[in-house]
Amino acid sequence: MTRDELKNSGEGYARLYRNAHLVLASVFFDRDAGHLIASYFYDREPDEDDQEECELFCGELIGNFPEIRTGETICKFVGAYSGVLRPGEMVVYSRGEF
Repeated sequence: MTRDELKNSGEGYARLYRNAHLVLASVFFDRDAGHLIASYFYDREPDEDDQEECELFCGELIGNFPEIRTGETICKFVGAYSGVLRPGEMVVYSRGEF
């Protein structure tokens, strides 16, 4: 799996699994560990449905790429983008403010 393949797939699934409160979606893949971190950032405190969307998004990516052996989700409120992304993390959806 290339970075572009992961980014393109992430962009497609982020369009499927989002609502009006999603501000930013990102993915980070640790190739050595085979571990994916899927993050959803909202303009309010996320509820159970928001968490489920993020988990579905992560599950779709795990199902598409055998290189991904484990995954985790981050689903949280973000007031500002500053410092929310780690080095190597890819934005796969942005509501426009990013």
